Amino acid sequence: MIDEKFLNDLIQKIQQGHQFKYLYFWGHTPKKANLIDKSCFSQWFPAQFNVEDIEYFTLSTI
Repeated sequence: MIDEKFLNDLIQKIQQGHQFKYLYFWGHTPKKANLIDKSCFSQWFPAQFNVEDIEYFTLSTI
């Protein structure tokens, strides 16, 4: 299984002392209007879209 291999590889790298860079994104509001930044990774980032005239919302709070 791919997920199991990924997990085993991750555990091995951690045991070998590999240092990882993490991307933290606590806020869901962009720092500037109409700018894509780290905030778009938040599950609360408002990014609705339409498919065949049906509007979908990506906010988990709706």
